[in-house]
Amino acid sequence: MATITMKNTKSAYETEVPMETKAAPSDEKQNAAIITDIVEMAYGRDVQGIEEHLDHEDWRVRVAAVRGLGYVGDSRVLIPLVRVWKDDKDERVRTEAREIASIVWQQLFRRLRYW
Repeated sequence: MATITMKNTKSAYETEVPMETKAAPSDEKQNAAIITDIVEMAYGRDVQGIEEHLDHEDWRVRVAAVRGLGYVGDSRVLIPLVRVWKDDKDERVRTEAREIASIVWQQLFRRLRYW
């Protein structure tokens, strides 16, 4: 079973999501390109660019977008993460959004405590 892994060096968390469904080869290439773009946007802290992919039809792209928001990790990502947590149709995406929102919130809270 293949997995998707994105490591956020700021919070040192790593999550694996099983890839149970097979997409057509052309879809997989297109999705891989989109996920690469999401990673680049995360490095550039482009929250709006990442948010555009939260409604993608493939759950794996949505998970990558959620993880990209987690990599950004500032207060701008909490509302989109909570929206996905509440409204996404796939349990895997909702779970990922919930876990990453929790991590981001904890990091922000720690920063406030020492401010």
